[in-house]
Amino acid sequence: DYVIWVTVPTNLHEKEDVIKTIQENILRRLELTEQISAIDKNKDTICTELREKSYLLLFEGFSSSIQLREIGVSEEHKHGIVVIETTDPVLLRSFGFDQKIKVEKLPYNDSRKLFDKIMEGEKLSKECCDLIGLILKELGGLPGVISFIATLLKSKIDAEFWGTIKDKLTADVGESEDLGLGGLFKAFEIAYEGLKEDRCKSCLLYAALFPKDFTIPINVLVECWKAEGF
Repeated sequence: DYVIWVTVPTNLHEKEDVIKTIQENILRRLELTEQISAIDKNKDTICTELREKSYLLLFEGFSSSIQLREIGVSEEHKHGIVVIETTDPVLLRSFGFDQKIKVEKLPYNDSRKLFDKIMEGEKLSKECCDLIGLILKELGGLPGVISFIATLLKSKIDAEFWGTIKDKLTADVGESEDLGLGGLFKAFEIAYEGLKEDRCKSCLLYAALFPKDFTIPINVLVECWKAEGF
């Protein structure tokens, strides 16, 4: 009956605000916008509406502090399937998943399909087209990085600009290159350079203080920024 895609917000600091935003997205997909209310009321509305429905609920991101039942998704929904995309080690350990699937890096053909989808509708010169393969080669098959670079390139369809991005991605980066992270390191550098204010750059760099593969709680990060005077 329903396929529901929800991107879990990362710009909200309070758990209640995150839950309410998720609920509102689900209710809009169920065409129940007029019934959007407080969290408890939304939970009851969603739970009731989905009880006898077949649905696929896809979460892009999630939080280990949130339970599905708080949103209105119940184990009583016999015809529902929930898929959660996450790299949060706490969530992976504590959440009662029926099945865990490790998503591998995209092969080149799928990387190209993702790139082309983002570029859909744009007229590219031969020079730009010739650069696509060279750029994708440096992005490690990671969808998020490919999406970022493709969106950046789409903002300026110009062979000289694209060539500059390609040169930055393929630049010698020493130890990072030895670890196979050269293109990813340079993609991060491009994102960093694109920030207009030094304050924003400091905020981005602060995330490097956290351990590898650690999902940083937004409210903790914001409090750290405040303490540093950012």
